[in-house]
Amino acid sequence: MSQMPLDPGPLDDADDAVLRDLRHLWGRLDPAPAGLADRAKFALTMHSLEAELAELTRDELVLTRLDDDVARAESVTFTSSRVSILVTVSVLSATTARVEGWVTTRGATVRAQTTEGELSETTDDNGRFCFESVARGSVRFVVWPQGDAAERPVVTPSIDV
Repeated sequence: MSQMPLDPGPLDDADDAVLRDLRHLWGRLDPAPAGLADRAKFALTMHSLEAELAELTRDELVLTRLDDDVARAESVTFTSSRVSILVTVSVLSATTARVEGWVTTRGATVRAQTTEGELSETTDDNGRFCFESVARGSVRFVVWPQGDAAERPVVTPSIDV
């Protein structure tokens, strides 16, 4: 029996064909979960921020699945050392939800980050903000309590809306 050379050289067309067949085979036998690449990209983007993480402190019926037959969260509260955030979700349709909330500081910038994109609002004098139409799925909130993007933001864990 002969040994395999230590340096097999560059990949050629035969190698490309084998790798293509393997990718196709594994794609059929064990496909990646839907949205995995988007969720991974989303998580890496959030990880790259130097942010203070808010802790989920109170929830009512928070979900880990998006099945239509499961009750939706009514309200979720997050707290950090600098700010508290209350979020209320109202499902509008199979694809969208209305998200309104309150932050303990007025004039804060609140961003809702989803795999579909990012929405931004500034809280009013009462700390209230509202996103009229958010794509259903995973949402994470990033809050700048003083409304200054140069300050260290507060980031919540993701929730499903």
